[in-house]
Amino acid sequence: MNFVVLMKCFTTILLFYFYSVSLFSQVDSLKGEIKSIREKVIFLDEKKQNLKLFSSDDDYGHYDFTSPEFTFSRFNNWWFNTPWVHYLNYYQEYDREHKLKSQIWFKKNDSSFIKYYYLYNKNANLIQQKILRFDSSYAIDNYSYNDSATLLTSMSYFSSDPTFYYYSINLYDEQKRIIEKRNYNQDGESGGQKFEYNNKGQKLKILNHYPFIWVKIDDRTTGQKADKIGNDIVSEEYFYNNFDSVSKVNFYNEDFYDRNKAFLYKTELYEYDTKNRKKTASYITDTIIGTREYDYYDNNQLKRERLIAKNSSYNSLIEYFYNIDGMISKVNYVERDKTTVITFKYKFDIKNNWVEQQKIIDGKTLYIRRREIDYY
Repeated sequence: MNFVVLMKCFTTILLFYFYSVSLFSQVDSLKGEIKSIREKVIFLDEKKQNLKLFSSDDDYGHYDFTSPEFTFSRFNNWWFNTPWVHYLNYYQEYDREHKLKSQIWFKKNDSSFIKYYYLYNKNANLIQQKILRFDSSYAIDNYSYNDSATLLTSMSYFSSDPTFYYYSINLYDEQKRIIEKRNYNQDGESGGQKFEYNNKGQKLKILNHYPFIWVKIDDRTTGQKADKIGNDIVSEEYFYNNFDSVSKVNFYNEDFYDRNKAFLYKTELYEYDTKNRKKTASYITDTIIGTREYDYYDNNQLKRERLIAKNSSYNSLIEYFYNIDGMISKVNYVERDKTTVITFKYKFDIKNNWVEQQKIIDGKTLYIRRREIDYY
């Protein structure tokens, strides 16, 4: 693959990411004493499946299944903001204190491929997560807390490689703000993060800490050299406006030519209206300059979102409409002067929790999000 083709692929992926993240997010507040939830997405047209970047992608898309949190976030974002969908198929169990006990995730053929089990202490803090995979391998994450329920340590073990483990320690200041995270593995300290704040307690910087420095071995190669002090490289840098809202974020990576230094690879700029609602968000890199513009209804619900990418035809407009309960009922999605009308229909159970969502594209019902809820 030559450089030009590689850069086109890279730009496509950045555009794919840029248009996949929206400000809108519908809150799903479950009511009643939930015992279990079984949810699945149903495709009514074999030719209209979940969105994939490449044809070889997994049932859960290009990034496959990485975690329940990422899968839920990505799915909800595409479900409510675009004509396309990702995939969900899972079962969850809860205890009487509303804590998640376990969850199982399934492929499209309903075969399970990963299971999660959770344990809590008397203060309802998560103390163990066990992840069991389809090949019977597993991972265990253990957590410990102080008397204020602040996370102190975490430790991970993987059955596929019993000689490897991951251990981290969190350090806090007198205001209970995390100031350092130290990471270790079977070989000793592996790195970590440091956090800096201003006198208002706002985060100013995140720095990646390395227990080594990069040194030149010969004219062509460099290598790591253990160092007692190590090296701190800035990762993120935050700026605030007069209303204490984030106005700018700089993101850094290691410099390709000197890995002991950082270089700025992306900047995000934010502007707010007189009610301190986000008005614009701009994303600046070497290859893409993109901007999102937001309008709101009088009740502060998002009304309109414009996406503008410089030197690209992938500009779009998203308009939101809500029912009397504040749930999204219709979305007008405009891209390249073509408008797609997305409507949503809901069904509820006796506890007023939704048990079905229909996603209708230009008058045709293509996707159904259905869940069964059992109560104590």
